[in-house]
Amino acid sequence: MHSLAGRDAAEHAHVYITLLGWPVAAGHSYRPDSGCTCLDGTTAQLCPRPGAHPLASNVVVASPDRVDREFTARPGAGVIAPTLGFDAVVLPRPVAMFALVQLERRSAQVPCVVNRHQAVLLVAPRTATAGLGHLSRTVMKLRSGPDGWVALPPSHMTRWDTPPWDHQGEPIELLDADDIREPISLAVKGAC
Repeated sequence: MHSLAGRDAAEHAHVYITLLGWPVAAGHSYRPDSGCTCLDGTTAQLCPRPGAHPLASNVVVASPDRVDREFTARPGAGVIAPTLGFDAVVLPRPVAMFALVQLERRSAQVPCVVNRHQAVLLVAPRTATAGLGHLSRTVMKLRSGPDGWVALPPSHMTRWDTPPWDHQGEPIELLDADDIREPISLAVKGAC
């Protein structure tokens, strides 16, 4: 696999679709001179996630043959993935970093997307609620199924802390949420 160090959203989207089997959609765009495209015609508020959120509440997935057209039509668009190929565990960034250190000590690799304030750990689909649901009323949020979503790199201000592939470019197997329950519980308890 070649490096995804650039900002080409269509290239990233193709890798997510072909290598990982994750459906993706084009989201809002971030424009350095005028902010997020969700604010067109509005000056009364600032977008909390500029260029890193869906166009609508229902994420409309791009078919693999339309990815280039979708992202060409929306320059600078975020890459949005509905939580179908994974579940998402959303934590404040310091809490997630503590949990990731604990997981690394156990040689557990968990894909993690970070932005300025949050980190999103990706686990096997349909496992987060059963494995971590008892903690969901804390600093943690769970996203699962077609109604949930995650902004993936190169969306504005997002990057991989731990990518979902190994050093050879092969996809890593996502862990069940049960497999990360203890480190997440410790991190969340420390934050509360």
